[in-house]
Amino acid sequence: MNYKIENCLYKKLCLNSQRHKYLYHYTDIDSLNKIIQSKSLRLTKLSQVNDSYENRRIMNLHKDKIYVACFTHRQNESVFMWKEYANKNKGVILKFHNLNNYYTEIYGEGNHHLKKIQNIDWAHTNYDAVSDWGYLDITIADIEYTRDFNNYKYPDNQLTEFFNNTIIFGRSNTDFESNLGQGLVKGIEWDSEEETRIRVTLRPKGNENVLNGSTFDQPRPQFDYIYLKLSEDMLKDLRVIINPWATDEFKYKVGRIIAKGNLEYNQIIESSLKEKIK
Repeated sequence: MNYKIENCLYKKLCLNSQRHKYLYHYTDIDSLNKIIQSKSLRLTKLSQVNDSYENRRIMNLHKDKIYVACFTHRQNESVFMWKEYANKNKGVILKFHNLNNYYTEIYGEGNHHLKKIQNIDWAHTNYDAVSDWGYLDITIADIEYTRDFNNYKYPDNQLTEFFNNTIIFGRSNTDFESNLGQGLVKGIEWDSEEETRIRVTLRPKGNENVLNGSTFDQPRPQFDYIYLKLSEDMLKDLRVIINPWATDEFKYKVGRIIAKGNLEYNQIIESSLKEKIK
């Protein structure tokens, strides 16, 4: 892979994400309740992304080890996103100050604290439990949109050389291509979403490549979700935007959730589209 180009793209999209004052997360009232009560955001495996073409171009290894939470940096409310991601009149927008500005911690199921992996523990041979894993990096990056995914294909010379010189696999003259921007490039038809993602890459405490007979296996986490803890500062700066179709009953329910989470009622604000759409 052309790592220089990959790193340039990755750094550019991370730097772009730092320019936004706010990040917005469309969700429904049930998810709002879970987020406020747990004081955490759920991150999902990259394989669950909603763009089927993006899903196909992501390496299986990345699908299983990268977890994401999706936001938009679009300041104007989107009727499409209200309907698509917030269940229309049952939804809210969580308006965060840019999450690049806060310290974050990552947890797995059972509230297990996932720590940064600094060194490989060669004696560690278990991979099934949350406690067998940590994280490699936590980043926030914008999504890049393209009309031509071929612009993001590069020959993976290192992988080609490895396979062609490896007796185990018994094959030669094999050329490999890699897709740049794994989980960070989508088709142009999605560009109105103006998406930014929190992206957490996990890795095992032990060796990532385990020899199994004549082939190498790459252990993958057996859990679907991880969680980003919301600090007190994050929650204090949070604003909850009510959907433009909200009834008084819905507003009351949101108020109850906010009160139970020990947040202030003035953190709830009206939609800019209120009384402008049906």
